Amino acid sequence: MALGVAFTVAVSALLGYIQDVGTSRVWENVVLAIIGGVILYVAILAYLVYVYFPKREKLAPPADPPRSTPAP
Repeated sequence: MALGVAFTVAVSALLGYIQDVGTSRVWENVVLAIIGGVILYVAILAYLVYVYFPKREKLAPPADPPRSTPAP
């Protein structure tokens, strides 16, 4: 997870830098791109957790295993 955040920050910073290289507001864009990238990363992660965990609970085996012999 840390590598994913680090990659997102690095790519976002690079894209923000490339967008306005040579202008006075280049660092402003780098910071905004990093913040936007981290927000996007957290939003996607939250969505995946929200979608994945309910399905995982439905696939869990029953708490009590069935009896091997029928009841009299």
